[in-house]
Amino acid sequence: DKLVLVRALPQGGDVYLLSIKGARILNETTGVKASSGQSLALGNVQHRACGNWFLIAQAQAGQAIWTEHEIASGRAPIQTLNGKTPDALVVHDGGLLTWVEVENTWKNRLRRQAVVDLATRHLAREKMTPVGNDASGIDLYLARLAVVATSPDSLRSMAATFQESHRLQMASEACLASVDVAVLPVSPSLVAGEITTGNLWWDVVQPHSLG
Repeated sequence: DKLVLVRALPQGGDVYLLSIKGARILNETTGVKASSGQSLALGNVQHRACGNWFLIAQAQAGQAIWTEHEIASGRAPIQTLNGKTPDALVVHDGGLLTWVEVENTWKNRLRRQAVVDLATRHLAREKMTPVGNDASGIDLYLARLAVVATSPDSLRSMAATFQESHRLQMASEACLASVDVAVLPVSPSLVAGEITTGNLWWDVVQPHSLG
């Protein structure tokens, strides 16, 4: 019915996007604020797919979410903080917000440190950072960070930077305990594999220090 467009991916496989007709039907029949992906710049598709698959699971669990595309389009309550833009956002009870960082490829030390600095400035502090309001007017506060990686190697380098910051007494134990981690593999055709989740302090740093 030409509701969906198919575009080939450089690494193989296809990506499926809403057509103008498909977006219009969603808007008219469900009230979803959909728009066509006809002119959408795909960018790093595995990065975005990883974030989207993670958010789909959060939405299925009843959480409110904002995707990378919605954030970039100015539809989320926050676009940047300390010069960083979230890859996704998840809202929990009480207006507590999780900032999502997706790790698909190796980040240099400067970029990894920017993520750590965001966490040390805003997580596990006496006063939480306000980041705007949701559609219902509820105040939102940055409470947690989730690092979602497409492979253990992508997660390992980020975890090492957090560990180094903790060793230098720049990141507290409570800060690291406010960081959730996940490995969510995504195939070249953007199919999600089985997700493994944990906590940076309790499941990554603490077992390492005990071992």
